[in-house]
Amino acid sequence: MRFICHTAQHFALKLFDGTIAGEICYEVTPARGTIRAGQLLNIEHNGVGSWNTCINKGRHKKTVAEIRIRPGGLIVLYYSPGKKKYKLRCTGIYKNRFVLCNSRQDEILSLLPAINWLGRGHEYVIQINEEFNSECSPLLILHAIHCANCYLGMLNGVLPALINI
Repeated sequence: MRFICHTAQHFALKLFDGTIAGEICYEVTPARGTIRAGQLLNIEHNGVGSWNTCINKGRHKKTVAEIRIRPGGLIVLYYSPGKKKYKLRCTGIYKNRFVLCNSRQDEILSLLPAINWLGRGHEYVIQINEEFNSECSPLLILHAIHCANCYLGMLNGVLPALINI
């Protein structure tokens, strides 16, 4: 599975056979955009270091996930399907690697970013722990990638600081 950067605002999650499992489209920066993985979700920036992804159902919104940035570069993802909590952390200093852990601190997937100079963004190689393959839906993977994009956007100066101290 790979995450491909088409442009600086449009990314696609591709399976090994080449089919698209989902997409992320940002308006300008990772602050606002959409996630498509079977359904259309809106990414809403709620303030410093806080995002929600919602499904619009007429006048009502249903929150699918909440993302919160914590001090020390820890990103917490509250994922509504099953009311699960995940933590994404960056490991390494010069070669970033993002690891998504569940509430028991099991590493369920890792993201290895690579710069796409033509698309002016990051692509990711996705490594899924085989024990947790059923837990790693395309929607969860896209949320983890959105978190990594926000982290890298802050480091590259595209986004303002992600937390208030």
